[in-house]
Amino acid sequence: MSLSVSASESIKNLEKAFTFVQAQKSAEGLMPLYDLSQKSFAKLQMRGIPTRSEELWRYTNIKNLFEKFFAPQTEINVINMDLLERVALSENRLVFINGVYARALSKLPDDECVRVTPLISSPVDDNKISKITTKNNTLGDNNTEESFISLLSESFCYNGLILDVAPGSSFSQPLHFIYLSTHDAELHTGAYNHIQLNIGKNAHCVFAESFHAEEEKDPYLTVRTLKLDIAEGAHCERTRLQCEGEKGSILSQDIVSIQQGGLFRDCLISDGASFSRQEIFVKLQGEEAKVELNGVFHLKQKQQGSFYSKIEHHAPKTQSAVTYKGILRDESRGVFNARVLIPENIRECSAHQLSKNLLLSDDCEIDTKPELLISNNDVQCSHGATVAQLNPDELFYFRSRGINKQKAEDFLVKAFSTELMDKISNKKIRDRAIETMTLKIQDPV
Repeated sequence: MSLSVSASESIKNLEKAFTFVQAQKSAEGLMPLYDLSQKSFAKLQMRGIPTRSEELWRYTNIKNLFEKFFAPQTEINVINMDLLERVALSENRLVFINGVYARALSKLPDDECVRVTPLISSPVDDNKISKITTKNNTLGDNNTEESFISLLSESFCYNGLILDVAPGSSFSQPLHFIYLSTHDAELHTGAYNHIQLNIGKNAHCVFAESFHAEEEKDPYLTVRTLKLDIAEGAHCERTRLQCEGEKGSILSQDIVSIQQGGLFRDCLISDGASFSRQEIFVKLQGEEAKVELNGVFHLKQKQQGSFYSKIEHHAPKTQSAVTYKGILRDESRGVFNARVLIPENIRECSAHQLSKNLLLSDDCEIDTKPELLISNNDVQCSHGATVAQLNPDELFYFRSRGINKQKAEDFLVKAFSTELMDKISNKKIRDRAIETMTLKIQDPV
């Protein structure tokens, strides 16, 4: 396969990053992890950097991202503790500094219903390796492929973490995963993180993830993969607050498996990062398993944001719902693609998709594509997409009552965005999500 000059340079920078971290992590006792890293990166080299000639990357230009060298971090840097306390949503927290788990800054529920196993600090065997690998998960039709983000994450998997939530457990305060990126005076920071989260049978888990930058002097990169296994009868609710800085880029992937009677409810609030790509794969494995994916993204200036999901119904009477809202300004570019697959022998399922978008300038653009791939008629399915500007009649209503144009626009955009956030059950998380989006709407610069 021939590579362009820019693509070749991107591969060289990834090879440099890989050599950088392998030189520090080839110690005795890490060989299974070391082997996984080696094999994954060999596949990554064969695959190459995604190009716009690939259907699933057609609207996402990633070639410029890896023209920079992002140095993977392997040690915990000193951080601003005021920032950590300011962003924290719960006493139950897991803190990651440039992708590295900061045990001393983290706190788990006192009743030990959550067990944390960092791969780097415990004996690594084939069983642990099999838990964190992400094979056969792709947005496309060929399930033998492995995604670019999967391979990238596994190539730098030393910051891997396994969390087990005990069967039947619940906790009064949510878990909060805090990802902080710090500045390096000499290198562009690369934060790589790989988490396996197992929710035990009949457990109830509420957690939030938030992404922050300590300061923004130089470009930095966050790569995060989460494998989430929800056991029979377990319920899991997650809120993601993607608040990366304007010089940050993020590649995020979720791989979710839901067993019989399990529930996963997700809400993404995305505002920040010059470049972001969010992928989520969901497999409904048992009868009456349910998934609900909600999201609100706000793009401004020349930001690029891509949001992809794929849901596979593998059992009868399963339910899925995807609702995303986009707010775009200036010269920003957004992509939304949602796919649902229901095979011929999987009946009595329901699947619904909706994409609603507001364009607040003449130069912004959204590509939206909800897809239903249904092979039988015994289902209830719908999909839809809207792209519009603010309703002039509604603006006139506010103006006629003495409200200036800017405040009227802010009010309408806020009303458009907060509807989905009202579904977040935890009040503190819900209030933070609404506050984050409201501040950005009122001050989009």
